[in-house]
Amino acid sequence: MLTIKRVPTVVSNYQEDSEDVAGCGRKCLGKCCLPVSKLPLYAFKPRENNTAGNKNERTISDTEFSFNPLLLGQWEERMSRGLFRYDVTACETKVIPGQYGFIAQLNEGRHLKKRPTEFRVDKVLQPFDANKFNFTKVGQEEVLFRFEENCDEDQDEGNDSRTRFFPKSSVLPSAKPSVVAINAYYLNVPFPVEKAPARLVAEKIKNGVKIYELCDYPVRGLVFEGGKNLSDLSDEVSTCCIWLQNNNIPYNLLISDSGKRIFLFPQCYAEKQALGEVSQELLDTQVNPAVWEISGHMVLKRKKDYEDASEDYAWKLLAVVSLSEERFEEVKAYLLEAVDGFILALEPKKGHTAKDLDDVIAAATPAEKEDLFQVHGTHAHVHEGCLVLQ
Repeated sequence: MLTIKRVPTVVSNYQEDSEDVAGCGRKCLGKCCLPVSKLPLYAFKPRENNTAGNKNERTISDTEFSFNPLLLGQWEERMSRGLFRYDVTACETKVIPGQYGFIAQLNEGRHLKKRPTEFRVDKVLQPFDANKFNFTKVGQEEVLFRFEENCDEDQDEGNDSRTRFFPKSSVLPSAKPSVVAINAYYLNVPFPVEKAPARLVAEKIKNGVKIYELCDYPVRGLVFEGGKNLSDLSDEVSTCCIWLQNNNIPYNLLISDSGKRIFLFPQCYAEKQALGEVSQELLDTQVNPAVWEISGHMVLKRKKDYEDASEDYAWKLLAVVSLSEERFEEVKAYLLEAVDGFILALEPKKGHTAKDLDDVIAAATPAEKEDLFQVHGTHAHVHEGCLVLQ
């Protein structure tokens, strides 16, 4: 059985003993309160030439990387103050026997305690409505700290390339706050999706970014790796995400291995729900698969589902999220057109694996690579197959 270990509590950086009332008085994250907040601000040294594809790069340990104890200590301090709606450390967790080792966690009542959803489910991009819940309405007591890239030369530590965090004075923002919600997960074992085989689909000779397609996994998806640096990799992924958004196709994104591997899952679970294509058995589980479930961590709400969980059950639950093979191939083709400059890998010959093909490509000269690859064509129109009708 997996366990979630508590860490020693450290003194909070959050200053709550002041009686001064600033902003609107609610201590929110809006433009009324954030500029005058006392939230601690940390800065980190930018890492230049951060290679995305170098899997042999030395891993920074917890003793060197001060972000880990900082984050976990602040998280534990907020838990001790009762700011969590439920205690995840008390949730039963187990690894499901099977090829991938899907992880099941029992969190009874989670769907009843979460904040209610206030947005439409039929549009990926929606106009911002300040009256509905958004993260500027969150109280500052729910924020651990802020951090940003440091550009001050007086904080430069010479040739030390390690990422370090240090306190920095707060600055007044010159524009409206822009909030991006990112879920982070600490897991001591690989996600099940990271164990799935993948075949090479395309490579961009200019920057070395490669796109793979997941094989033998319940949710169809693409894997991005390589690139001369993280910017190359993130630019290609961002282009794909923007295309999906503009064409109203929901998707989930998993960034793993310190940004070296990025999994992109176009999906249509909400569409299938609206069309009545999800079985009542699955609807009764109250599981709405998001990035963690798709990646292999199943958060279950009922004791029975947890006790009966098997790899077949996990596969069945996730398969309903996936695009059909025909639809996925169509979307994949448009994404390859959107990123531009990629050349498609030929299918491995009989008796050869995708790894064999990788080895051949790695050893080939640019001229030889042109013979190994075929350039993708163009497509005229995209169908909004994941539009949800209500």
